[in-house]
Amino acid sequence: MQTIYSWLQRPYFVNTHPVTNFFVCLGLGTFIFLFLYVFEPFDIELVGSDLFLYTIGFGGVTFAVAFICFLLFFRGLKTYANNDTWTVGKNIFFLAFTLFMIAFCNHWYNLIGLKLFNHTRQISLSKSVVHTLIVGVFPVILYTLYTEIYFRKKREKIISNLMIDRKIHSQKKQFDQTSKTEKTSHYITLQSSNDKSILTFTIDQLIYITSESNYSSFFLASDKGVKEKILRIPLHEIMNQLSDYPQAIRCHKSFIVHANFIQRISGNARGYQIYMKHLDFTIPVSRSFSKSVLLSFSS
Repeated sequence: MQTIYSWLQRPYFVNTHPVTNFFVCLGLGTFIFLFLYVFEPFDIELVGSDLFLYTIGFGGVTFAVAFICFLLFFRGLKTYANNDTWTVGKNIFFLAFTLFMIAFCNHWYNLIGLKLFNHTRQISLSKSVVHTLIVGVFPVILYTLYTEIYFRKKREKIISNLMIDRKIHSQKKQFDQTSKTEKTSHYITLQSSNDKSILTFTIDQLIYITSESNYSSFFLASDKGVKEKILRIPLHEIMNQLSDYPQAIRCHKSFIVHANFIQRISGNARGYQIYMKHLDFTIPVSRSFSKSVLLSFSS
Protein backbone atom coordinates (compact mmCIF):
# COMPACT_ATOMS: atom_id res chain seq x y z
CA MET A 1 0.00 0.00 0.00
CA GLN A 2 2.84 2.34 0.88
CA THR A 3 4.45 1.61 -2.52
CA ILE A 4 1.26 2.62 -4.34
CA TYR A 5 0.97 5.82 -2.26
CA SER A 6 4.60 6.70 -2.99
CA TRP A 7 4.03 6.17 -6.70
CA LEU A 8 0.95 8.40 -6.66
CA GLN A 9 3.02 11.17 -5.03
CA ARG A 10 5.73 11.04 -7.68
CA PRO A 11 6.19 14.15 -9.83
CA TYR A 12 4.44 14.03 -13.19
CA PHE A 13 4.45 16.41 -16.13
CA VAL A 14 1.69 18.63 -17.46
CA ASN A 15 1.55 18.70 -21.24
CA THR A 16 -0.56 21.59 -22.52
CA HIS A 17 0.55 21.26 -26.14
CA PRO A 18 -2.67 20.83 -28.17
CA VAL A 19 -1.05 18.63 -30.83
CA THR A 20 0.25 16.17 -28.23
CA ASN A 21 -3.08 16.13 -26.44
CA PHE A 22 -4.83 15.57 -29.77
CA PHE A 23 -2.86 12.40 -30.47
CA VAL A 24 -3.21 11.12 -26.89
CA CYS A 25 -6.99 11.52 -27.11
CA LEU A 26 -7.04 10.04 -30.60
CA GLY A 27 -5.16 7.02 -29.28
CA LEU A 28 -7.67 6.60 -26.45
CA GLY A 29 -10.60 6.87 -28.85
CA THR A 30 -9.02 4.35 -31.23
CA PHE A 31 -8.39 1.92 -28.37
CA ILE A 32 -12.04 2.13 -27.24
CA PHE A 33 -13.30 1.54 -30.79
CA LEU A 34 -11.03 -1.46 -31.42
CA PHE A 35 -11.76 -3.00 -28.02
CA LEU A 36 -15.53 -2.79 -28.51
CA TYR A 37 -15.46 -3.87 -32.14
CA VAL A 38 -13.08 -6.82 -31.72
CA PHE A 39 -14.20 -8.25 -28.34
CA GLU A 40 -17.90 -7.24 -28.47
CA PRO A 41 -18.38 -6.95 -24.68
CA PHE A 42 -21.52 -5.90 -22.75
CA ASP A 43 -23.94 -7.52 -25.25
CA ILE A 44 -22.83 -5.06 -27.91
CA GLU A 45 -23.30 -7.73 -30.58
CA LEU A 46 -27.07 -7.09 -30.31
CA VAL A 47 -26.54 -4.13 -32.64
CA GLY A 48 -26.05 -6.60 -35.48
CA SER A 49 -24.80 -5.45 -38.88
CA ASP A 50 -24.30 -1.85 -37.71
CA LEU A 51 -21.64 -2.91 -35.21
CA PHE A 52 -18.77 -1.16 -37.02
CA LEU A 53 -20.48 2.23 -37.23
CA TYR A 54 -21.93 1.85 -33.74
CA THR A 55 -18.56 1.14 -32.10
CA ILE A 56 -16.68 3.75 -34.11
CA GLY A 57 -19.21 6.21 -32.73
CA PHE A 58 -18.15 5.32 -29.18
CA GLY A 59 -14.55 5.88 -30.23
CA GLY A 60 -15.44 9.26 -31.71
CA VAL A 61 -17.31 10.34 -28.56
CA THR A 62 -14.38 9.24 -26.42
CA PHE A 63 -11.92 11.21 -28.52
CA ALA A 64 -14.04 14.38 -28.62
CA VAL A 65 -14.88 14.45 -24.90
CA ALA A 66 -11.32 13.66 -23.84
CA PHE A 67 -9.87 16.34 -26.10
CA ILE A 68 -12.32 18.95 -24.80
CA CYS A 69 -11.49 18.00 -21.18
CA PHE A 70 -7.77 18.27 -21.90
CA LEU A 71 -8.15 21.69 -23.49
CA LEU A 72 -10.48 23.12 -20.85
CA PHE A 73 -8.57 21.73 -17.88
CA PHE A 74 -4.94 22.28 -18.82
CA ARG A 75 -5.62 25.59 -20.56
CA GLY A 76 -8.25 27.01 -18.22
CA LEU A 77 -6.88 25.87 -14.86
CA LYS A 78 -3.19 26.67 -15.23
CA THR A 79 -2.87 27.76 -11.58
CA TYR A 80 -3.92 24.27 -10.43
CA ALA A 81 -2.60 22.12 -13.26
CA ASN A 82 0.95 23.45 -13.33
CA ASN A 83 4.18 21.58 -13.89
CA ASP A 84 5.62 22.49 -10.47
CA THR A 85 3.00 20.60 -8.41
CA TRP A 86 1.50 18.00 -10.74
CA THR A 87 1.80 14.37 -9.56
CA VAL A 88 0.94 10.88 -10.79
CA GLY A 89 -2.07 10.81 -8.43
CA LYS A 90 -3.42 14.13 -9.72
CA ASN A 91 -3.01 12.95 -13.29
CA ILE A 92 -4.91 9.71 -12.62
CA PHE A 93 -7.65 11.68 -10.82
CA PHE A 94 -7.99 14.00 -13.82
CA LEU A 95 -8.12 11.07 -16.24
CA ALA A 96 -10.73 9.35 -14.03
CA PHE A 97 -12.84 12.52 -14.16
CA THR A 98 -12.44 12.49 -17.95
CA LEU A 99 -13.65 8.88 -18.03
CA PHE A 100 -16.79 9.84 -16.09
CA MET A 101 -17.50 12.60 -18.60
CA ILE A 102 -16.95 10.11 -21.43
CA ALA A 103 -19.34 7.66 -19.74
CA PHE A 104 -22.04 10.32 -19.46
CA CYS A 105 -21.71 11.28 -23.15
CA ASN A 106 -21.53 7.62 -24.21
CA HIS A 107 -24.83 7.04 -22.41
CA TRP A 108 -26.50 9.76 -24.44
CA TYR A 109 -24.86 8.48 -27.60
CA ASN A 110 -26.35 5.07 -26.91
CA LEU A 111 -29.81 6.62 -26.48
CA ILE A 112 -29.42 8.34 -29.84
CA GLY A 113 -28.22 5.03 -31.29
CA LEU A 114 -31.53 3.40 -30.35
CA LYS A 115 -33.15 5.31 -33.20
CA LEU A 116 -30.10 5.85 -35.38
CA PHE A 117 -29.18 2.17 -35.64
CA ASN A 118 -32.62 0.75 -34.80
CA HIS A 119 -31.38 -1.53 -32.02
CA THR A 120 -32.76 -2.49 -28.60
CA ARG A 121 -29.57 -2.29 -26.53
CA GLN A 122 -30.78 -0.12 -23.64
CA ILE A 123 -28.42 0.45 -20.71
CA SER A 124 -28.72 2.68 -17.66
CA LEU A 125 -26.40 5.57 -16.87
CA SER A 126 -24.85 3.62 -14.00
CA LYS A 127 -24.05 0.74 -16.33
CA SER A 128 -22.57 3.16 -18.86
CA VAL A 129 -20.25 4.47 -16.13
CA VAL A 130 -19.26 0.96 -15.06
CA HIS A 131 -18.65 -0.18 -18.65
CA THR A 132 -16.57 2.91 -19.46
CA LEU A 133 -14.45 2.49 -16.32
CA ILE A 134 -13.89 -1.20 -17.01
CA VAL A 135 -12.64 -0.46 -20.52
CA GLY A 136 -10.89 2.86 -19.82
CA VAL A 137 -9.13 2.37 -16.49
CA PHE A 138 -6.61 -0.10 -17.90
CA PRO A 139 -5.19 2.15 -20.68
CA VAL A 140 -5.25 5.19 -18.32
CA ILE A 141 -3.14 3.48 -15.64
CA LEU A 142 -0.91 1.80 -18.22
CA TYR A 143 -0.28 5.10 -20.03
CA THR A 144 0.50 6.96 -16.79
CA LEU A 145 2.76 4.17 -15.54
CA TYR A 146 4.66 3.93 -18.82
CA THR A 147 5.15 7.67 -19.33
CA GLU A 148 6.23 8.26 -15.71
CA ILE A 149 8.86 5.52 -15.89
CA TYR A 150 9.98 6.45 -19.41
CA PHE A 151 10.54 10.17 -18.80
CA ARG A 152 12.04 9.62 -15.33
CA LYS A 153 14.54 7.05 -16.62
CA LYS A 154 15.33 9.21 -19.64
CA ARG A 155 16.16 12.27 -17.51
CA GLU A 156 18.06 10.19 -14.96
CA LYS A 157 20.21 8.81 -17.79
CA ILE A 158 20.87 12.32 -19.15
CA ILE A 159 21.89 13.52 -15.69
CA SER A 160 24.11 10.45 -15.15
CA ASN A 161 25.94 11.09 -18.44
CA LEU A 162 26.27 14.78 -17.58
CA MET A 163 27.83 13.98 -14.21
CA ILE A 164 30.39 11.73 -15.87
CA ASP A 165 31.21 14.34 -18.54
CA ARG A 166 31.42 17.08 -15.93
CA LYS A 167 33.80 15.05 -13.77
CA ILE A 168 36.12 14.38 -16.72
CA HIS A 169 35.91 18.02 -17.77
CA SER A 170 36.70 19.19 -14.24
CA GLN A 171 39.73 16.92 -14.07
CA LYS A 172 41.05 18.33 -17.34
CA LYS A 173 40.62 21.89 -16.13
CA GLN A 174 42.12 21.04 -12.73
CA PHE A 175 39.88 23.68 -11.30
CA ASP A 176 41.82 26.38 -13.13
CA GLN A 177 39.54 29.27 -14.05
CA THR A 178 42.25 31.79 -14.84
CA SER A 179 42.16 31.19 -18.60
CA LYS A 180 38.50 32.11 -18.82
CA THR A 181 37.42 35.55 -19.88
CA GLU A 182 34.41 35.53 -17.56
CA LYS A 183 34.02 38.57 -15.38
CA THR A 184 34.15 37.69 -11.71
CA SER A 185 35.60 40.47 -9.56
CA HIS A 186 33.82 43.44 -11.13
CA TYR A 187 31.01 44.96 -9.13
CA ILE A 188 27.52 44.80 -10.57
CA THR A 189 25.12 47.61 -9.75
CA LEU A 190 21.41 47.18 -10.33
CA GLN A 191 18.89 49.97 -9.91
CA SER A 192 15.26 49.47 -9.00
CA SER A 193 12.54 50.29 -11.47
CA ASN A 194 11.42 53.31 -9.43
CA ASP A 195 15.06 54.62 -9.20
CA LYS A 196 14.89 54.79 -5.42
CA SER A 197 17.28 52.02 -4.44
CA ILE A 198 20.32 50.21 -5.82
CA LEU A 199 22.06 46.91 -5.14
CA THR A 200 25.77 46.31 -5.62
CA PHE A 201 27.46 42.89 -5.57
CA THR A 202 29.99 40.76 -7.44
CA ILE A 203 28.97 37.83 -9.60
CA ASP A 204 30.89 35.50 -7.27
CA GLN A 205 28.56 36.47 -4.43
CA LEU A 206 25.37 35.67 -6.29
CA ILE A 207 23.82 32.26 -5.47
CA TYR A 208 20.40 32.70 -7.01
CA ILE A 209 17.64 35.21 -7.69
CA THR A 210 13.93 34.59 -7.39
CA SER A 211 11.15 36.88 -8.50
CA GLU A 212 7.50 37.47 -7.74
CA SER A 213 5.65 40.11 -9.69
CA ASN A 214 8.03 43.07 -10.10
CA TYR A 215 10.10 42.32 -6.98
CA SER A 216 13.23 40.19 -7.06
CA SER A 217 15.06 38.65 -4.12
CA PHE A 218 18.84 38.31 -4.43
CA PHE A 219 20.51 35.65 -2.30
CA LEU A 220 24.19 36.47 -1.85
CA ALA A 221 27.00 34.54 -0.21
CA SER A 222 28.83 36.35 2.61
CA ASP A 223 31.16 35.58 5.52
CA LYS A 224 28.09 35.32 7.76
CA GLY A 225 26.19 32.97 5.48
CA VAL A 226 23.51 33.71 2.90
CA LYS A 227 21.92 37.15 2.96
CA GLU A 228 18.83 38.29 1.09
CA LYS A 229 18.39 41.63 -0.67
CA ILE A 230 15.13 42.72 -2.32
CA LEU A 231 14.91 45.07 -5.28
CA ARG A 232 11.96 46.27 -7.32
CA ILE A 233 13.08 45.00 -10.71
CA PRO A 234 11.65 42.26 -13.00
CA LEU A 235 13.68 39.15 -13.75
CA HIS A 236 13.93 39.75 -17.51
CA GLU A 237 15.57 43.14 -16.85
CA ILE A 238 18.07 41.51 -14.51
CA MET A 239 19.01 39.00 -17.20
CA ASN A 240 19.58 41.83 -19.66
CA GLN A 241 22.00 43.49 -17.23
CA LEU A 242 23.76 40.18 -16.51
CA SER A 243 24.20 39.30 -20.18
CA ASP A 244 28.01 39.62 -19.87
CA TYR A 245 28.07 36.96 -17.17
CA PRO A 246 27.52 33.45 -18.57
CA GLN A 247 27.55 32.09 -15.00
CA ALA A 248 24.09 33.58 -14.48
CA ILE A 249 21.57 31.10 -15.91
CA ARG A 250 17.85 31.58 -16.26
CA CYS A 251 16.41 28.17 -15.34
CA HIS A 252 12.78 29.08 -14.70
CA LYS A 253 10.39 31.96 -15.21
CA SER A 254 10.96 32.82 -11.52
CA PHE A 255 14.62 31.84 -10.99
CA ILE A 256 18.15 32.77 -12.01
CA VAL A 257 21.00 30.64 -10.63
CA HIS A 258 24.77 30.96 -10.55
CA ALA A 259 26.29 27.96 -12.37
CA ASN A 260 29.26 27.73 -10.01
CA PHE A 261 26.96 27.10 -7.04
CA ILE A 262 25.20 24.16 -8.71
CA GLN A 263 26.07 20.93 -6.89
CA ARG A 264 24.02 18.54 -8.97
CA ILE A 265 20.86 18.22 -11.04
CA SER A 266 18.28 15.47 -10.64
CA GLY A 267 15.62 14.40 -13.11
CA ASN A 268 12.12 12.92 -12.83
CA ALA A 269 9.06 12.59 -15.07
CA ARG A 270 8.12 16.23 -14.48
CA GLY A 271 11.51 17.73 -15.30
CA TYR A 272 14.78 18.68 -13.62
CA GLN A 273 15.63 19.99 -10.16
CA ILE A 274 18.80 21.92 -9.22
CA TYR A 275 20.63 21.33 -5.95
CA MET A 276 22.59 24.43 -4.93
CA LYS A 277 25.35 25.00 -2.39
CA HIS A 278 24.16 26.73 0.80
CA LEU A 279 20.52 25.81 0.10
CA ASP A 280 18.41 23.07 1.72
CA PHE A 281 15.80 23.02 -1.05
CA THR A 282 15.82 22.46 -4.80
CA ILE A 283 15.19 24.97 -7.59
CA PRO A 284 12.98 23.84 -10.49
CA VAL A 285 14.02 23.88 -14.14
CA SER A 286 11.21 24.65 -16.56
CA ARG A 287 11.08 22.95 -19.96
CA SER A 288 11.78 26.11 -21.92
CA PHE A 289 15.10 26.58 -20.10
CA SER A 290 16.18 22.95 -19.57
CA LYS A 291 18.49 22.76 -22.60
CA SER A 292 20.50 25.86 -21.67
CA VAL A 293 20.79 24.72 -18.04
CA LEU A 294 22.06 21.25 -18.97
CA LEU A 295 24.58 22.70 -21.41
CA SER A 296 25.87 25.11 -18.77
CA PHE A 297 26.11 22.35 -16.20
CA SER A 298 28.13 20.09 -18.49
CA SER A 299 30.65 22.83 -19.43
